[in-house]
Order: sequence, then C-alpha cells, then structure tokens
Amino acid sequence: MTVVIPIAYSDSKHLAAFTEVLAHFGPYPEDSALILPTPEMAMTPEVSRHIETICSCFGGRKGDMESGRAVVQILQNDLQRGWPLGPNMHFENAVWFMNEFFPDQEWLWLETDCYGTTPYWLTTLKQAYRMAGTPYMGWTEDSYEIQNRGGKPTRVLMEGKHMAGPGFYPPGYSRRMGPNGAPNVMWKTQDRMYPFTIACRWEHRPVNHTPLICHKPRTVNWRIEDGELKCDDTADKNPLDISRAGVVDLTNVVFLHGPKDDSLAKLILSGDLDQFTGNRLKTSPKAARIPVTNTPAATPVQATSPAPQAAAVPPPVRFSDIQPDTPEALALQWLSETKREWQDKSGHTDPEIFMDQLTSGLEVARRHMIPAQIEPAVTESTEEVQTTSVPPKGTDTVNLVLAKLAAGNVQLAALAKDMGRDKKELKDELAAAGFTFAGPPQWVKAPKTAAA
Repeated sequence: MTVVIPIAYSDSKHLAAFTEVLAHFGPYPEDSALILPTPEMAMTPEVSRHIETICSCFGGRKGDMESGRAVVQILQNDLQRGWPLGPNMHFENAVWFMNEFFPDQEWLWLETDCYGTTPYWLTTLKQAYRMAGTPYMGWTEDSYEIQNRGGKPTRVLMEGKHMAGPGFYPPGYSRRMGPNGAPNVMWKTQDRMYPFTIACRWEHRPVNHTPLICHKPRTVNWRIEDGELKCDDTADKNPLDISRAGVVDLTNVVFLHGPKDDSLAKLILSGDLDQFTGNRLKTSPKAARIPVTNTPAATPVQATSPAPQAAAVPPPVRFSDIQPDTPEALALQWLSETKREWQDKSGHTDPEIFMDQLTSGLEVARRHMIPAQIEPAVTESTEEVQTTSVPPKGTDTVNLVLAKLAAGNVQLAALAKDMGRDKKELKDELAAAGFTFAGPPQWVKAPKTAAA
C-alpha cells in the first residue's frame, strides 16, 4: 500500500497538526509513502522538517530513492491556487508519479486535513479495502452544484454519487477501464468548475462506501461540549453548501477528513477523543488498556474490600522473550484479542493471517506505552473473597511497597535493594502480609485485600 500525500500552499495552516497526528500513531512499517510538495512548500524550512517526519513514519529518509519506502517528488511548478483547479492538478500529478514509482500498488489519497483517529487506523482501512474487493473505497454522497437560477444561487442535485477525494484507488489507475469499457480520462481534464471527485464520479466505480471514514469538509472548532463531540463550519463556507456543523458520531470511525484548524488534532493527541471512537486502548473493559496520554498516578490507599485482579496473560506466541505481567505482555494480550475478534468478523480461518499485524502492532504499542500508567484488565467474579486486615506490624513497609507497585511492576531483588532491606527478610515479611511472587524474576504481586 502506498500513501500519497499532496502538500500545497493551502495546507500551510494544518500541516503541522497533520504531521504530529500521523507520527503519533506511527510507524507504518508495512507501507510506502509518495509525498508531493509544490516547489514553494518544499523550499520552506518548516515544511521540509515536516516532510522529514513523514518520511521517518514510513521507514525512509527524504531523498532516499533506494528503499522505495518514502519517495519525495517535488512538482514542476506551484500549481494554480484555488479550488478546485489546484487540487485537480495535484491529483493528476499523483496519478503520473504513482505510475512511475509504484505502478503495481493500490494507494490512499491522504490530504493534510485528514486524521487517523485510533491506533492501527491504516491497517484497519487496508483490511476493509481488501475484504471489500472493489477498486475504490471511501466516503460516498450525493453530487450537487450551486447554480444561478432566476438570478438566485440555488443548490442543485446532480445525477449520481461521488467518492470524496481521501480514499483508496487501484493499481494502474490511469490504465484502468471504466464501467462503460472506456479508459479513465477525467482525472487529467483539469476541470475549473468541478473537483476531480465529481468529474470522475462515473469512472470511480464500483466503489465501496465505508463507515470507517467520517467526511466533515471545511470544519473548525472541534470540541467536547455537554458530553458530546461537536464542530462548526468555517466562517467563509458558502451557505448553500451542506452544513457539517453540530454533533458528530465517531463510533467505529478510524479516519476523519475535513478539519481546517488544529482543534481535532489536539483532541486526538490529548486522548480526549478516545471516549467517542471506542478506542480499545483506553476504554475496553475486557483487555489491558494502554494509555496514550500521561496522567498522574493515583495515590495508593489501603483497601478494605476486594480489589479487581489483573487477567492472566496468555503465553506469548513468537514473542518468547517477553516476561509475563510486563507492559509488553499486556500489549500482546490486547493484540491477541484484536486478532480473534478480527478473524470472527472477517471469516478468515488462517491462524497466521494476522501475525504480521501483531508484530508491527506490538512495536507501535511500545512507542505509546507509559509503563507507570498500565491499568490491569478487570475480570468479573462471583466468588466472595474473605477480607483480612494487614497486621499492624510492618504497615509502613506494606504501604511503601504498594506505592511502588502503583508506579509499575517491580522485582523483589530491586525492591530490596531500593529499600535497603535483606531480600529474604523482606520476602518473608511481604509473604506474611499476603503478597505473592511471580516467576523466576520474582515479580512482586499485591495481596488480594489491598489495591494500589
């Protein structure tokens, strides 16, 4: 898969936010990138730094043509500014360069007002595209234009539907025959009235409409208000255009197109958007949750009621070097559950089909994990646990150990050294207080009657 990223003058305001979110959910070890800046943007030092960051997300360096992972091709001129001619010309250049550098790959047209909203957003979209079996996939809607009728501007519904620009396109796009048997030609018309999305609506067939993508063009001021996610239309938006303002439902959405400021990017980077996307890294009650944002650790307190215990981590598959009950093991547990759910929904029976995603996904999880903030999974139990109080003797030691466990996993030897205690003596005292010790490394586990 190749991700095609056009960069023009109109992208200046939100390029930094786009790059930051792209890197936040990266890297993308399975994919390539074709980056197409105009000359005026490529010569800007700040833009050049953003291009370097984008290249690194795909495992390449700017100007590195040998790996084929990240190709930067500066356009021959700055293109004519303005919509729709500017984007139309940029898309035409993309088709030509895809033919040259990646002729056999499908590609995602990724404009800089597009944002992944959850981890593994690109993998999720690729899987949906390949399972759909159509040459095109994206957000589709009714086509319309604004005409002057009787001296009054009027929104007129056109025949057919079109796919919004950010979406998936097939290999050999320019050589592909349209539904009527004629080759695709509208992509190189450079229409001054219609965007390429509408001009090519009869050629971009068959197309799969996917709810994984949310289309909110020309929106700003994304915010959480009264417990709901909302946005506004840009101030200069034509009142006859379709309004996208109001409450936004992002349930199961992994990709959003259209914001013209950095407000949505801030919600994504802060983690505040997770409650609206169902991001399992933060909200799943069934699996270990891997937070993306750094929040202060809770102050440990002695509990008098049973505390939920961490779910057993399944034996790692092909990751034998991962120690049990570590952040990496919790990440692997979550990825394994994702594999099972994906296989159930897709109908695939090959147990190896998701292994590459597990491998690359674990690397992404490690980049985003903060070990001090790993939250254990919660399991339901109908068994009553007898509550016993911690003996008064050694209470200070017990509380100190609970505080250290709240900050992350710790081995007995390291704990004894840090506290200046004899290892055997400390182990006996903690065992008497209900602590347990896992594996040869002797990972210290809190008693069932205490919670950190």
